[in-house]
Amino acid sequence: MTHQKKIRFYIMLFFIFTIINGVISYFVYYKESVEYMSKELSLLSHRYNIVSNELKKRSDIYFDEVVNREDILQKLRNIEAVENREEIRKELVKNFSPIYQRMRAKNVRQFHFHTKDNFSFLRVHSSDYYDDNLEDIRYSVVATNKLIKSHHGFEEGRVYNGFRNVYPLVYRGEHYGSVEISFSFKEVSETLKSIFQDEYTFIIRKDLVDEKSYMPTKNYKVSSLNSNFYVEKSYINSRILENREFYNISEKINREIKESIVTELESMKSFSVTTSYDDIDYLLLFLPIKNIEGNQVGYIVSYSQDKYLSSEFNKFVAYTIIGTAIIFLLIYAVIIHVRKEELKFINKILDNQNSLIMVKDDKQVIKVNQRLLEFFGYVSFQELLESDDCICDFFIQEEGYIFKNFKDNNHIIKYILANPDVNHRVKIVENSTKIVRVFSINVAYLDEQNLYLLILSDITSNELEKRAIEDKANRDKLTNQYNKHKFETDIKEYVFKNKIFSLILIDIDNFKDINDVNGHLAGDKILIEFGEVIDNKVRRSDFVYRWGGEEFVVLVEDRMIGATKLAEKLRFIVESHRFFKDIHVTASFGITEYRKFESVDEIVGRVDKALYTAKLSGRNCVITC
Repeated sequence: MTHQKKIRFYIMLFFIFTIINGVISYFVYYKESVEYMSKELSLLSHRYNIVSNELKKRSDIYFDEVVNREDILQKLRNIEAVENREEIRKELVKNFSPIYQRMRAKNVRQFHFHTKDNFSFLRVHSSDYYDDNLEDIRYSVVATNKLIKSHHGFEEGRVYNGFRNVYPLVYRGEHYGSVEISFSFKEVSETLKSIFQDEYTFIIRKDLVDEKSYMPTKNYKVSSLNSNFYVEKSYINSRILENREFYNISEKINREIKESIVTELESMKSFSVTTSYDDIDYLLLFLPIKNIEGNQVGYIVSYSQDKYLSSEFNKFVAYTIIGTAIIFLLIYAVIIHVRKEELKFINKILDNQNSLIMVKDDKQVIKVNQRLLEFFGYVSFQELLESDDCICDFFIQEEGYIFKNFKDNNHIIKYILANPDVNHRVKIVENSTKIVRVFSINVAYLDEQNLYLLILSDITSNELEKRAIEDKANRDKLTNQYNKHKFETDIKEYVFKNKIFSLILIDIDNFKDINDVNGHLAGDKILIEFGEVIDNKVRRSDFVYRWGGEEFVVLVEDRMIGATKLAEKLRFIVESHRFFKDIHVTASFGITEYRKFESVDEIVGRVDKALYTAKLSGRNCVITC
């Protein structure tokens, strides 16, 4: 090979390794960024579901304590009688006005009674306006009165939108109408912010509001994110009062990204956007919200300062620059020693790489770097050749990772080249440390030299970070036990595989009294300590999840008899344990065993029934079903 050809070859080699280094670095960065933003969107959806469920529970309490009472229902059963309506209405206004003021302090927006034929009977929040027909604008009211079944979820209205809870009014088996208790988005936002810190806003489709609302411009303002969406004026005003500085920042961010998100917003699908303001990186998450009818009507938008993505980008830039610099120095060193053999040149490059690299022609392996020899425990290159091992012989079999019985190294190279769009990952045990490490495996082909470079890049740290993020997403924010989302994923897998298991559903007895007497801070400490007590006493094969509120569920890999013994043990331990401030705590336990080929809903419903029976049986007991 002439000197000029060698120079061209070295330049080509430099660019190949630079591109490989850049592609690998960028692929890792891009993959981590996409997975991170996907996880953040999933977390936001999970958080929204948690808050929605909490609002429903709070509404259920208001309904049970304020409306669903003998004296109130007796009055409401006469609302169909025209001569008594005004008298009943005035009496209800007198009874409910002070109660509504307290509810309003908790961001209850509407407290509204309806007749069974879907006319407004009394708006406690606006008592002078009634007798209007709601049939064409309030699906939740129509559905509740028709099915005599409560409905919960987001819904637009003539004046405001809200997270609505509509209950049928039934007295002694007869249906008389319905009542609505709805919350503003401010309560959702404040709850999310108090628990998860970030800032939130809500935008709703302009066409839906214009279709239903009498005076949309009175209560709504066009969103600075997109002219096809509204945002409530009252919510904007509250955000300005609470944090004017961040409101101004968010408005500037909205104007900055407005043009780039038009297509995504119109699609009504979840997405995320990153941007910078005053040298601070922000991550915006857009979570589409459905109304009670199941139609996409708007977005919850989350604003958070983000350091993870910028850190990952800086890593990508640093790795690319450092890798390019190293490659450049190596190529430069080889050019200085241009009289050396071409194979020695390649050897220098390979031995200075941290990746495991094998160089191969069509017939045999012609070189591996020192790092590969050390990793697999070969004393020399000659020993590797004599062993006749295929690199795939060392791959650990696990789902999601390459594990095939390739005939030789040629077959694995052909497999990777034939599937360029697949993220090829392998797990291998390092010979010296016996530690399992994760590698991305790629093949580069040097056309002029007719050589293949099999490159294994260590991505173990990235995999560990990914698992840490996944584990965080599966943990309950307060108790650090597994959350309900994790439970639903696990039990579906158990049912799908038709495993033998039982469920123990646990409810802390009279937890509301603990909160009322000792305060919510003490209640939170009890929940944390309760979860730890249960988790410390179950077996390694059992899993503890926070079901919600004061309820926990244990997934037991055993039949009912074993699960029952465990539940009795846990009940005694809880009753005997000295909790925070010596608060006496007991719990009720419901138990059931999975029956082959039944659905998740069936076993969950059965264990819930068992727990309900335990509470009816005096609490602090174990009931099987």
